[in-house]
Amino acid sequence: MLYLDGTVPFPELLSHLSGRLQEAASFYRGGEIRVDWGGRNVQESERKELERVIAEHGLLMASSDPATASAAATATGAPVARTAPAPTSSGAGRPGVGVSDGRGTDSADGLRTLYIRRTLRSGQRLRFDGHVVLFGDVHPGAEVIATGDVIILGRLRGMVHAGAGGDRKAVVVALQFAPMQLRIAQLISRAPDDAPPARGPEQAEIRGEQIVVRPLLNY
Repeated sequence: MLYLDGTVPFPELLSHLSGRLQEAASFYRGGEIRVDWGGRNVQESERKELERVIAEHGLLMASSDPATASAAATATGAPVARTAPAPTSSGAGRPGVGVSDGRGTDSADGLRTLYIRRTLRSGQRLRFDGHVVLFGDVHPGAEVIATGDVIILGRLRGMVHAGAGGDRKAVVVALQFAPMQLRIAQLISRAPDDAPPARGPEQAEIRGEQIVVRPLLNY
């Protein structure tokens, strides 16, 4: 999902977006991206310019996504509802633009959940305000940061920070659990160098004032 802040001038957004896509070209290339225009009154020339920038970086702008359809409605004067900001991936911190190749839904606790099919490699970072469910591996040197839970349906060998906003009830789950560093809320832990390999899915949570990792089948 590509979120465009409706309060930021369009040329500035394009500049930020182009830089972000360039920074992580291999991460995004070949994917399909959906657009949330942030309530902006979109001109046809702006839509075409955005599509050109996206295509230059090997991406396809999905025309069937509701957010993109709403952009077309905006161009004809129809009202558009503003949605919550999308997650940012690899190069977070620039104002006005959020990028992800996943899809988000609301969970029972009111937080959004991002479902994303992607392997994160060294140097890549995924941030999301809510829960993250990643179908893939997290390699050493890669990072996943979420204000809610983090579930890795694959091998976790990088860094994960769940409950990044201070939620001590957040958990981390992985099918193969061997993180370089693990954070939940303000607590930090890492696997010992001589730790035996995990034999199945495990869950990490805060117990007292430390992070405890246990086999998921025990829950």
